[in-house]
Amino acid sequence: MDRHGPERTRPAHHLVVAAANTVKLTGGLRWPLIVVAMIAAAGFGADAYLTGNIVFANYLQIQYLAGTGELAVLCAALVGASLGFLSFRPPPPLGIGDASSLALGAMLGTLAVATKQEFAFVVLGALFVLSGI
Repeated sequence: MDRHGPERTRPAHHLVVAAANTVKLTGGLRWPLIVVAMIAAAGFGADAYLTGNIVFANYLQIQYLAGTGELAVLCAALVGASLGFLSFRPPPPLGIGDASSLALGAMLGTLAVATKQEFAFVVLGALFVLSGI
């Protein structure tokens, strides 16, 4: 792994905080929040798997990042938890809580930084970003 200087870590910190806050602001939407988070996690999971596998990374001519393949397991767990939230929970009277929406947003932001796909968070989580504006 390469070392990151202040020119990379400062924008990374801003992205994680911005992701957490935009997801928190979307927390009142309840079901769309979970669905968009599930889609974003599936996208980051696919990206993490492809960039973490040297065979696929060479074939697709994308940057190989050692160790990011394990993030696909975290993304699969998030997708499974989202499916469980959608199927087994009755419609809540209130939105998703602040603590859980902040954690969800911070995790998605951290996944974007870890896979070096910061712009992909804007594409995958357009609802999050648009609600944060």
